[in-house]
Amino acid sequence: MNLYINCSPKIKNSNSAYFIDLIKNNNDDILYLYKDKINIKDLKKYNNIIIAFPLYIDTFPYKLSEFFEKYNNFYNKNIYVICNLGFLEVEQSKLAIQNIEYIINLKKGRFMGYLNIATGEIIGITKRKKILKLFCFDFKRKIRIFKKCINKRKKIYLNTNIKLLNKKLFCLISNHYFKKRLK
Repeated sequence: MNLYINCSPKIKNSNSAYFIDLIKNNNDDILYLYKDKINIKDLKKYNNIIIAFPLYIDTFPYKLSEFFEKYNNFYNKNIYVICNLGFLEVEQSKLAIQNIEYIINLKKGRFMGYLNIATGEIIGITKRKKILKLFCFDFKRKIRIFKKCINKRKKIYLNTNIKLLNKKLFCLISNHYFKKRLK
C-alpha cells in the first residue's frame, strides 16, 4: 500500500495534489501535511511513501522538515519524491532532492528515486487550459513510467519539463498566469 504525502500549503488546490492524482491508485492514501494530524504509528502499514512538494527557495517546505523530525525511522520503507518547481530547468531542485535522500538514508529508509518536474506551475494549469495540454505529451509519458516503477518498487530518476517551451514563451505564459492570480 502506498502513502502519498502532499507537502504543499495549498493542500488540495495545489499542483502537488494534481500530480498525486495522476499517479495514485484507488486504494492509496494521501496525507496533507498542512491539514492532517500525523499519527506516526499509522505510517508503519505503508510499503511505499511518495513525498510530493513544491520547491521553495531551493528547498522543501518547512512542514516536511517537521515531518522528518517526528518520524525518525524509515526502516524497510521505499521513499519516492515528486518535486514541482516553477523554473524551466530541473537543476534548481537537485540540492533539495539530495537533502531528502540524505535524510532518508540516515533514517534507514530506501531512497528509490524522484520525478523532478520543471515548469510544474504551467503543467499544473493544463488541467484547466486544454490548449496547453498539447505541450505535455512527454510529461504524461513520464508520469506513467514513474507510476509503474512505484508499483513495481523499482528505482527511478526522472527529470521532466515542457520540451516545446523556450525561455521567452515560458516567461510569457508564466507572467500571464501569475498576473491573473494576483487579481
